[in-house]
Amino acid sequence: MNHKESRIYGNKADLDYAKIKSFFEKRKEKIGYLQPLNLTMYQDKNPELAIQRDIFEKNRFFELINFQNKKLKILDIGCGVGRWGFHLSEFAEIYLGFDYSTTFIDIAKQKAEEENLTNLKFQILSATSFQIDELFEKPPFDLAIIAGVMAYLNDVDCIELLKKVEILLSNNGIFYLREPIGIERRLTLSDFYSDEMETEYSAVYRTIDEYLVLIDESKILQNMKLTKNEALFPSELNNRKETAQHIFVFEKVSK
Repeated sequence: MNHKESRIYGNKADLDYAKIKSFFEKRKEKIGYLQPLNLTMYQDKNPELAIQRDIFEKNRFFELINFQNKKLKILDIGCGVGRWGFHLSEFAEIYLGFDYSTTFIDIAKQKAEEENLTNLKFQILSATSFQIDELFEKPPFDLAIIAGVMAYLNDVDCIELLKKVEILLSNNGIFYLREPIGIERRLTLSDFYSDEMETEYSAVYRTIDEYLVLIDESKILQNMKLTKNEALFPSELNNRKETAQHIFVFEKVSK
């Protein structure tokens, strides 16, 4: 596949999940060369940018979400190495993060054990196929987080995942969704060779409007309200011309 064919603009193209999983499995080869944060936030050749982005997003998160001085049950779907779990541990009665990467989950478990954070739990599950009754902690959850997962899912699976999140949340529960978007149009990378990561990479960057369509098709707004729909990073933290990180925040409406 040449460079042009690996960048698909506008048209929908299905992602190959086997290739995406292979990409994440290969990330373990960079353990030691990269910090755990960079394994999932990338910026392999500019690791400091990932650190700056991590700090900015976590500060923004606390501006958006009011913890009201109570301990929460938190679910992190596609948790990677557990960056949210360790950041939110003091606010969590229970935090459950799951990911389909054994490598990432092993890193998260080891760190939780080293820091004696017994309220953090990690589990190996896939965002596209997990069943609610498989979760180590049973719903409802007060807070659900999906950060950088839907970029690796096809549209139909995004819709199904949104439906599950709505079921998993408690009344007045909060759902934080952060994904990379296509700024002007949909962009799908299919086996695109990344000079930065020195490997082939696949992902889909939907526009904001396309995410709003998925949200509408999932029908979650029947029981949830969209409270935030905005860019995450200022321009100095965004190093891409065609894509950017975007936030959607939802609150489940009490019945």
